[in-house]
Amino acid sequence: MIQAVISRKGRGVRSDVAPSEFASLAADPGCIMWIDASAPSDEELGVLAETLTLDPLAMEVLTQDTPHSRIVQYPGHYAIAFHALRSAQDGTGMALQRIGMVMGRGLLLTLHRENVEELALLFSRWQQGPNDTKASVAMLVYTLLDALIDTYFPVIDQMAERVDAMEDELLRQPDGDVLSVLFELKRDMLSVRRAVAPERDVINVLLRREQDIFEERSLVYFQDLYDHIVRVTDSVDTYRDLLTNAMDTYLTATSNRLAKSANRLNQTMQTLTSWSIILMSASLVAGVYGMNFRYMPELQLRYGYYGALGLMAALGLLLARYFRRRGWM
Repeated sequence: MIQAVISRKGRGVRSDVAPSEFASLAADPGCIMWIDASAPSDEELGVLAETLTLDPLAMEVLTQDTPHSRIVQYPGHYAIAFHALRSAQDGTGMALQRIGMVMGRGLLLTLHRENVEELALLFSRWQQGPNDTKASVAMLVYTLLDALIDTYFPVIDQMAERVDAMEDELLRQPDGDVLSVLFELKRDMLSVRRAVAPERDVINVLLRREQDIFEERSLVYFQDLYDHIVRVTDSVDTYRDLLTNAMDTYLTATSNRLAKSANRLNQTMQTLTSWSIILMSASLVAGVYGMNFRYMPELQLRYGYYGALGLMAALGLLLARYFRRRGWM
């Protein structure tokens, strides 16, 4: 669906704009036109490309579904891919909403496949008439980009809370489920970083004013956008570092647990080995004197039985003392 609204200073706004008027209105220096295409069909995309004489590269920026933000400039226009950030419905992830824009001296074209609340609200307000007597495409673009950037902060704050919760869980009882959540959070942070980092370059290109589209007085507003993007990027980098530290903590805790288990197992095996050797020494004595030979001198001794028991006890005590000194018992 394609909607359009135009604003002329001192003449109010008009919303009943037909696609056939787009070309003439875009060339009118006293007119500001905003065209919003929500989930447009291929036929509607063709109409936009033809009536606005859009470059094929600009159409690619508008329609290509990638998670990366970008900006392309060609004579008299900028083509931009930007993103809004949403929390997932289950509250444990995030989702990106892509918005394509083409902006000229008196033109703003927005294209999106999904409903974008901030854009719809701003478009509705624009239909009622801009309040600023100095309204321009620059201020319109600034307001829209500012609203999109503001969607990042609640989601990043939510991710930060999850990072804190995972750190507390790691200190209490680290397990495999915590590690899977950490990997999921790190993947989300990486997706946000990939979307947000190029937006810094987008705003930087607008600040250079290589195209004579925006007034010089609007630069202070785009500088404000640049500062917001830098804040978002720094926050994402900070929380990614925290996630990395949390994963290191988990791996360290897991390694310590495994080491303790190995030490306990080793101690158990040493103790069992010690007792086995002690019992084997007694069995050796019993086995020697239990052989069925007819002539064994010790068998004729009056106290031979007690001597054998004493030998067993002596060997056992000596071995037990030896193993205890080595820390095996």
